Amino acid sequence: MYINLLYSVFTGHPRLKLFITHGGALSTQESMFHGIPVLGLPVFGDQVTNMREVERQGWGRVLRCEEITPELLKETMFTVINSEELRAEVKRRSTIMRDIPDDPARVVNFWVDYVIRHKGAPHLRSPILSMSWYQLYNVDVWLTLIGTVFAVVYISVKIILALIRQCCSSRSKSKTD
Repeated sequence: MYINLLYSVFTGHPRLKLFITHGGALSTQESMFHGIPVLGLPVFGDQVTNMREVERQGWGRVLRCEEITPELLKETMFTVINSEELRAEVKRRSTIMRDIPDDPARVVNFWVDYVIRHKGAPHLRSPILSMSWYQLYNVDVWLTLIGTVFAVVYISVKIILALIRQCCSSRSKSKTD
């Protein structure tokens, strides 16, 4: 939690001009929220896809780890920092992302007042709160499924055993004749 708070503080610093990241979902979202262009160095997993999408959308650049040289890194950093197009696109996306209907503190105040006005707002309570444990955990459904599987297995075993007995008994009769 503390690390995430520091992370948000650093990416939101007004003097930050470039964010170099591995391209994880949270780091790209954080940089978009604060309007900071991205230079991505994806390593594995969703990072490659995330950074490919960032570059396609026009608010960052990607360098593959295999091709990085000090000169290329420096050149790409200056390209991203000095690109008006990248900065404009990430600022546009930041504006869209921050465009919320109301201040979060006012939203919380509204819902607290709403619950008080409606005496606990029982109409908003989840029906799960009044369910018994066997309904909540679908015990009846699981027992039905398990019973069905056991019944199918039991009947199949009985049929197979009957067929084996019939085959064995018909062979033994034909040998004695």
